[in-house]
Amino acid sequence: MDKGAHFYRTDLQIHTPRDSKWVGRKPVTDEDRLGFARDFVVKCRELGIQAVGITDHHDICFIKYFQLAAQEASDGSGVRDLKSLIVRPEAQNPTVFPGIEVTLQVPCQCIVLLDADADPTMQSELLEAVQIGNRHSNDSPDGPQVAPLPMDLAELDTQIKTYASGRLRGRYIVLP
Repeated sequence: MDKGAHFYRTDLQIHTPRDSKWVGRKPVTDEDRLGFARDFVVKCRELGIQAVGITDHHDICFIKYFQLAAQEASDGSGVRDLKSLIVRPEAQNPTVFPGIEVTLQVPCQCIVLLDADADPTMQSELLEAVQIGNRHSNDSPDGPQVAPLPMDLAELDTQIKTYASGRLRGRYIVLP
């Protein structure tokens, strides 16, 4: 019988090599980025980390690599390439929560996490909803230059909640 509360080992603010303050190699090819994500997932499994939030500054480029790596079974079976990726959090170890770290004009920063089953289209919609868009090339080793968004936390929440497609409503959390 389930007795209620469950506790999970998590880290909900993980930056990738596209972060401006990253020190070390910066993978650019799909193969290298997936290799990086696989190494990360292996380490999470070794440490017993059960959930992670991938939250680069105003950037979603790396998330799909972590989602794929987390869905691959520890024996190497499972999803093998990005084109066949269908996001299935129940098959992930650790569970990957896609998100972004947002810099606001207030000034402050916050984390916006989407539900674990948010696919790349929904992730792009998050960037569009907060007026970032996919303006920076995914082919670059670095993420975008971050300029504060001209809004506060309440306005950020409203922007996401009322985004045109309606798919984001009720599927995200803002962590100041």
